[in-house]
Amino acid sequence: MQYVNLSDRILDLRRAAGFAAWLREEGGPNLVETAALFGGPHWGSRADALIQLVTEGAEPLEHIQDLRALRDFLHDALGGGLPVASVEDGDIDFLEPDDPKVICALECLTTLDQGVTALDAARTLKRRLTHGALGA
Repeated sequence: MQYVNLSDRILDLRRAAGFAAWLREEGGPNLVETAALFGGPHWGSRADALIQLVTEGAEPLEHIQDLRALRDFLHDALGGGLPVASVEDGDIDFLEPDDPKVICALECLTTLDQGVTALDAARTLKRRLTHGALGA
């Protein structure tokens, strides 16, 4: 039987709560701006709709699939190496690695990565608690 380290799980829950606060506060607008910058109106509006739901009280865990899709998109847009291309008004611009927009985007991606990981861990813990399987 595998046992759960409760202090690690509590840390996961705190990280998930911190991520939700980040989405509702300073991170939300940055994430929307980053999605629009690198993905145009399609990704910008997807991110905006998601942030609006979370800001209005929806739990990020309820929208984990959308968060994963946004994370995966940003990984593709930013993780393929430089130069980084942005899409604005249908034009593609190449940005330097030290451009503040790139730095902000990388910070958003890092937080999104960590947040999705924390939400996944919180979901697993919730399932275990619901099914009485903390020792499994």
